[in-house]
Amino acid sequence: MREESSKKPGRTDLLKFQIDTGDSQPIKQQPYRVSYTEGEAEIQQYMELGFVRESNSPWASPVLMIRKPDGGIRFCIDYRKLNAVTVKDCYPMPLIDDISDVLSGSKMFSTMDIASGY
Repeated sequence: MREESSKKPGRTDLLKFQIDTGDSQPIKQQPYRVSYTEGEAEIQQYMELGFVRESNSPWASPVLMIRKPDGGIRFCIDYRKLNAVTVKDCYPMPLIDDISDVLSGSKMFSTMDIASGY
């Protein structure tokens, strides 16, 4: 459990996820031009929060810094080329009615804030 005021995401080691790209060769895109100062500040903040970590992966997708209406920065990653070679998962999304049936009578729930997820 975590406190509501915490910005750090919860973590689990119960499962490991891997993106299946079939037999595609790694795609390493050049970075987009962004403000160095703003980019470094955002990356440092996300590293401290545990959202990102250093990587030596042969795969690389460019980052975009989009200015939000409130003046803040929205950190976005352009995964379109990765998505194009990702093997589609055939597992269907569950229906909300089925989820409600499964949760009926439960006493503990967890939530996920997807306000900043894209």
